[in-house]
Amino acid sequence: MNLKRIAKRIAAPALSLMLAAALSACSQGGNAEKQTEEVKETKTQEAAAVIQSTEAADEKENTEEEAASEEETPSEEEPESEKKADEPSYVTIYRNLVSEMSDTGVADQFILAQIDDDEIPELLATSSEGPFDRENTFIYTVYEDEPVLLASAIAGVDGASLSYSDKGMIRQTGSLTGRTEVYSRLADGALTEEFRAKEMTEPDADGEDVFVYSVNGEEVTPEEYEKQLSAFVTENGPFMGIDYDGLSVLEFENGRFSYMHQLAYWTAEDTLSTLDSMGGE
Repeated sequence: MNLKRIAKRIAAPALSLMLAAALSACSQGGNAEKQTEEVKETKTQEAAAVIQSTEAADEKENTEEEAASEEETPSEEEPESEKKADEPSYVTIYRNLVSEMSDTGVADQFILAQIDDDEIPELLATSSEGPFDRENTFIYTVYEDEPVLLASAIAGVDGASLSYSDKGMIRQTGSLTGRTEVYSRLADGALTEEFRAKEMTEPDADGEDVFVYSVNGEEVTPEEYEKQLSAFVTENGPFMGIDYDGLSVLEFENGRFSYMHQLAYWTAEDTLSTLDSMGGE
C-alpha cells in the first residue's frame, strides 16, 4: 500500500475524533438541545461523506494498480514468429555421443549415414588407431528419443567387420575357423536377421580340414553357397565397409568382397559442426 493510500486511511479515524470533540464542546457550552442535535447530525453527515469518498478513492486506486500490473506482466507465450524451431532429439543425442566417445578415446572418426528410410540418419563411429583389445567400430541410431547401439566390432581381428547399405541392411562378419556373414535389416530401432552364410573348416573322417558351406543353417554345396550369397548381396547392396583406416566401398565378385577406394571420415569437430547446422536455428 503506498503513502497516498495510508494517508487516506488515517484521515477517516481523525475525522471521527474531531467529530467526537466537537459534540462534547457543544454539550458543555449550554447550547439548546435542538442546536446540539443539528450540529451532531451535520458533523456525522460530513464524516460519512469523507469516509465514503476515501473508500471510493481506494477502490479506484486498486483498480488502476491491478490494470498496471497486468500491463507490466509479460506474456508467457512468445509470438509464433519469434519462436525458434525445436532441435530434433537425435541431433542432441548424437552430439552427446560424439563428445563422449571423443573425450574418452573410444572413437575419433565419425560420419552420418542414411541406412534405413526414416528421417533419422545413423551415426557411424570408429577409432583411427584401431585398438585390437576392445571394440573400435560402432553403428548407432536413435529410436523413441533414445540412443541405440545397433552393432559393434573389434574390426581387424578374426575377420570381424561392419558394413552397411542404404537399403536398410547391416552386415556383420567374423569367425575363428572360417567366415560367417550375418545380414540384418534395420527397422524401428532394431535389427532383424534376414540372411546368414557360413564358410567353415571342419575335420573330415580322416581328420583333414575341409570347407563346409551353409546358408541360413542349411548345408549347401560351394556353388549353391556362392549363388545364394551373390543374389542376396546384389539385391541389398552395394555395401560400405566401416573400417578403422577408412570408410571403404566394397565390391562383391565370385562370392568374395574386395575393398575398393576409401572415403574420408569426419573428425569429432567436423561432426559436431554438422550436427549444429542440423539443429534448427
